[in-house]
Amino acid sequence: MMPRITSRSSLLYLRRTRQRNAFNIGLKSQLDTGIYTIEAKKLVIIPPCPDAILTLGLPRQSDPNLVTILPQGDVPRLQVFKDGEWIGVEPIPNAFVINFCYVLQIISNNKLKSAEHRAVADSKKARTSAAFFTTSSNDNIIEPAKALTDAGNHPIYKTFQFEEFLMDYISMDENKELVLELYKRQA
Repeated sequence: MMPRITSRSSLLYLRRTRQRNAFNIGLKSQLDTGIYTIEAKKLVIIPPCPDAILTLGLPRQSDPNLVTILPQGDVPRLQVFKDGEWIGVEPIPNAFVINFCYVLQIISNNKLKSAEHRAVADSKKARTSAAFFTTSSNDNIIEPAKALTDAGNHPIYKTFQFEEFLMDYISMDENKELVLELYKRQA
């Protein structure tokens, strides 16, 4: 059974959690501007496949937003890429998976890395997943947080408008990880 999400309690919890975590790396002022929203944008159903090794539910990807929130469900088919290998994420009842995404990687000046992930098919059970995205408004300016940059720690990424970044991400097709290279400052 998927955890029940109530908009008011979840938003309050997420705001408190986001603020607490933002304090830890110096991002509070950058994230507490009210310009990020949570949207339920994607419902994915991956049917069972008798020979699950031969099919992939969702391809390897990182998301273009700030964070992605995934209720885990009960089918262990979500995987993250770490240290050169795919690692299965075991479901915990009534829990959420929080994926850091590209915008958070940019704002944190690479202190936090976007979670590369995929979903694979199961041989017996379908996997249903609802993704909730904390995303920016299109006209929002994205840049490394000033609190994380100084003379000894230069900004890695240039300043840009979120809509431009999103359009470049969408146009990348199979090579979405290359979108970050477009926004890196020249050394």
